[in-house]
Amino acid sequence: YKEEQKQERWDAIDTDGDGLISEEEWAAHIEVKQAEIEEKMTEKFSELDADDDGIVTADEMAAFLESLDDEDDPDDTDDPDDNDDTDAKYERHLKRARHYFDKLDANDDGNITTEELTSMILEKQEELEEKMLEKFDEIDADDDGFISPEEMEQYQQDHRKGPRDGKDKDREKGRGKGKG
Repeated sequence: YKEEQKQERWDAIDTDGDGLISEEEWAAHIEVKQAEIEEKMTEKFSELDADDDGIVTADEMAAFLESLDDEDDPDDTDDPDDNDDTDAKYERHLKRARHYFDKLDANDDGNITTEELTSMILEKQEELEEKMLEKFDEIDADDDGFISPEEMEQYQQDHRKGPRDGKDKDREKGRGKGKG
């Protein structure tokens, strides 16, 4: 992230502007994230529920996936020699969708209802809340109940992903530059 983006995210969480993120501010941030997830799931359900009857059937899911394939490749000419990639992509979409469909279809009736979706959303929100509260404790290195910018920066450095990850780990073990 650029410094500007980091500051914007920090300021969005640090609602009292004291330069620290309290447990209460962190909890409020979690609630915002949960509401965003619920909104996205509701929007997705509406997209899938083509006939607006409050139920998503396997046929509606398949039709939705087909529309995704059409969006992915608008220049598809239905050339029989060009079907391998399209068929493979569709099979991957179908397998993934079947996995999620089966998870959401709690009573195995072949349909997903708004009740089943709501139940799944609540379960995911509880998981998110638990993970985020654990993360707060992990970031709050001095256990004072607040996250300082320095603690956040240290946490991000310690958990950086990507090409630098190996170099950071090598340094910690004394094999990188500056040690040994």
